[in-house]
Amino acid sequence: WITAVSALSACQCAMKMAFKDCAAFTPKPTCTPCGQRDVEQTQVCTFLSLHLFDSSVLPRRGEVNVLVTSALPYVNNVPHLGNIIGCVLSADVFSRYSRLRNWNTLFVCGTDEYGTATETKALADGLSPREICDKYHSLHTVDQLHCEHCIRFLADRFVTGTCPTCGYFDARGDQCDKCGKLINATELKVKENLESWLLESQRSGDWTFNAIQITRSWLKCGLRPRCVTRDLSWGTPVPLPGYEDKVFYVWFDAPIGYLSITANYTEHWEEWWKNPQQVQLYNFMAKDNVPFHSVVFPCSLLGTGDDYTCVNHLIATEYLNYEEGKFSKSRGVGIFGDHVQATGIAADIWRFYLVAVRPEGQDSTFYWDDLMLRNNSELLNNLGNFINRWAGMFVIRFFGGHVPSLELMTEDVTFLVQATRLLHQYLQHMDKARLREGLRCVLLLSRAGNQYLQQHEPWKRIKGSPSDRMRAETVTAVAVNVACLLSVLLAPFMPETSGTIQKQLQVPSACNVLTDEFVCWLPPGHAVGQVGLSPGHIWVGFICIFHW
Repeated sequence: WITAVSALSACQCAMKMAFKDCAAFTPKPTCTPCGQRDVEQTQVCTFLSLHLFDSSVLPRRGEVNVLVTSALPYVNNVPHLGNIIGCVLSADVFSRYSRLRNWNTLFVCGTDEYGTATETKALADGLSPREICDKYHSLHTVDQLHCEHCIRFLADRFVTGTCPTCGYFDARGDQCDKCGKLINATELKVKENLESWLLESQRSGDWTFNAIQITRSWLKCGLRPRCVTRDLSWGTPVPLPGYEDKVFYVWFDAPIGYLSITANYTEHWEEWWKNPQQVQLYNFMAKDNVPFHSVVFPCSLLGTGDDYTCVNHLIATEYLNYEEGKFSKSRGVGIFGDHVQATGIAADIWRFYLVAVRPEGQDSTFYWDDLMLRNNSELLNNLGNFINRWAGMFVIRFFGGHVPSLELMTEDVTFLVQATRLLHQYLQHMDKARLREGLRCVLLLSRAGNQYLQQHEPWKRIKGSPSDRMRAETVTAVAVNVACLLSVLLAPFMPETSGTIQKQLQVPSACNVLTDEFVCWLPPGHAVGQVGLSPGHIWVGFICIFHW
């Protein structure tokens, strides 16, 4: 992701385009001046031409269709590791896993140009917000109630609908004449729909505990009015007379970027975003963005009265801290994307470590010493040792580069049962986007493989009697097939490393579809290449150089 973002130096200028019903924020009540029902919205949509790596992926009937979004990173600074693991990397890992499951998957993301942080950064650098943001991509949409029959924008008093407090069917947009509650024209009947939808979404989907708790805290006292404008010069202008000096609050309009990005990707965007019966929507973010995805944006979608796809699975992380403090863009504390590149440490190692310390249930901390320890012990001594020394080198050295024959005995079956059990645990965790636990299962499997080889010592048995040699062949054949499975399970976390292992083992492409069964894809006689998984040792002196 860091590499891809760094390559966006020649982004195209923003182009304006509009499309019908891109994202309607408000319910469709009645225009009192003319009696027109279901008044429409006026959209002001700004897009950037976006390069996506997917082909044209659309939902397919009868299949599992997964739509993944990542909270849009601000462009006011280089993202730090906390930003990356909180949204973009987590969403990327899950999307890769989703494709391994053979689910029809589309992952959309972008960057967010607007907000106070961007304008503050521009002032500090002596630039305009436009100059800060010209490198990046952003898609935004805003709406305002508009009656096509009257050809006019509607003030709250000109809107009638159902009161969200007492249910009175003829409430005005600014106040209910029956209960006297001051209301918002766009709030009419939304609260009831929101609570009903939340109950079902949290019951049937996978919401992290913090996402549920944060959402409940927002609803505890009812939906309260919130300011959705800011006194800034940079942002989506508020299209109302007298508001020329105001823009929309960035998190009010930013989630609509998900729809806008999809619409810029395919003209058939509604097949994803107006298809809740066939699409499962996953939102990935840090916990501070939860209310905008669980309350504010769903209210916007539900309020339209249209059949929009609302989030089914809201996956929020806690915070990743840095050493004994907190990451901070403004103070330059922590490790940022350009720092990561400067270290020369492979991207896969960063991916591995960030998922390994992903703050899934509570805040976690990045430590340089821990990065060194996990790389040297878990990647090199555990995973690397199993694939290099045993599964790969042994096939090359003693069996001419071909998988030997096998005759399973009880202890082999016991190990395969253990491997299958770990595979099932991996699938259970990853299906629910518990990525850190999924990675843990990968490391447990490689550790079990090392123990299996140490127990049966094929390097000794290969020199013994015919029966000993047969045992060496069986153990080696089992081990190399476990290495094949590990290459698949590792793919979401370390895609480059996974690809290298698969290329060296010459595994068939069909192995990259995960099922509940442990399949031995490398039969006796299968030829393998020279295997060499070497993440590289990280030394204490090296860590001291880059310890900011």
